[in-house]
Amino acid sequence: MNRMRLGLSLAMAVAGVLHADEVPPVGAKEMFFDPQRSVAEASAAGTTTKITDDDGRRLAQLSPETAVLGLSYWIELVANTGKRGMHVANERTFRSGERIRLHFRGNADGRIVIVQLGTSGLSSVLFPDAGKGLAQNRIRANSDHVLPSDAHWFRFDEKAGTEKLLVLFARNQEELDRAFPTRPLMDAAETGRLLRAVQQSRGGKDLLIERETREPSEIGEYVVSMAGKPIALEIALIHR
Repeated sequence: MNRMRLGLSLAMAVAGVLHADEVPPVGAKEMFFDPQRSVAEASAAGTTTKITDDDGRRLAQLSPETAVLGLSYWIELVANTGKRGMHVANERTFRSGERIRLHFRGNADGRIVIVQLGTSGLSSVLFPDAGKGLAQNRIRANSDHVLPSDAHWFRFDEKAGTEKLLVLFARNQEELDRAFPTRPLMDAAETGRLLRAVQQSRGGKDLLIERETREPSEIGEYVVSMAGKPIALEIALIHR
């Protein structure tokens, strides 16, 4: 069982606004659920469609061959009865002793890694964790994956604070390791290099993030890289 000080905020990327004479905007959730149709719509004006913000700055370049990469997640508050728990909102404040699991879904097959960022600048890989029998980090497209597992959870200890997690996702392990190098335990220098790689990945204007709070079956955060690049997102879990 993993023990953590765990509130939740998601680092938001800038989503561009289309000009009136261009293709209507396509949201992250729509692209997540139907990436090929979304790309086709965004490319309807020509072989390549230029998406810009209000100031005319280029945000992305989409073509019919582009394969977007998407990841969604929601938080399950694990019931004391051992049964399935309930969806909780990202803004929820967690209490000592509460347990959660994270549910992830990719719109393509891929590999996932979860890193815990310590307050001292150190970091560690929470998942996968071969020592706890959690070595398989493959995600199958359009399937719900419970992490750390159906039999494991993250538990809030007695120390209040905000626990920051990095979720890293790519189509394969080689691509993930190249974009975001990690080790089970990382010192401040290694953590700094990882965070710089994460910030650089957010520097591109092709990342869309959308939150769904109304449709029960689709509640969660949706993150889409329109260029199909590896995805990095931050989850902050507030614990009082």
